[in-house]
Amino acid sequence: MMSYLRMYRDKFVESNDLEYIYTNHSLKFVDYIEQIGLGDKIVEIGSQQLKDSVSFYHSKSVIQTVNTMNNHLNAIKKFFVYLYKDGIADNIFNKIAGYDSFREEIIAENNLKPSCNRGYIDTDQI
Repeated sequence: MMSYLRMYRDKFVESNDLEYIYTNHSLKFVDYIEQIGLGDKIVEIGSQQLKDSVSFYHSKSVIQTVNTMNNHLNAIKKFFVYLYKDGIADNIFNKIAGYDSFREEIIAENNLKPSCNRGYIDTDQI
């Protein structure tokens, strides 16, 4: 049976014209939350689960850079804004005092690399 969080996430995706990054990272978060048994306990999700989801995906080599972590958190933030507007859950990001220090803590705990430009190769070099 589908969890409440997954059901609302599917509605979130259907009702918004989202970039792939938001659909991808919101799905990853829901997968993680279901794995830890909170898929039907949305009110129990808080900042610790945000941190833990980054650590979980870092251990799987999915989140390795600050940029990817920011994308992950921004997707979850957008999802929780949707949940809040629909009266389903509090926006857990509003409960985080000092969001920048919260992010820095996650970066340090997971030893995330700074984002870097990947560069490009001119067609005449190929």
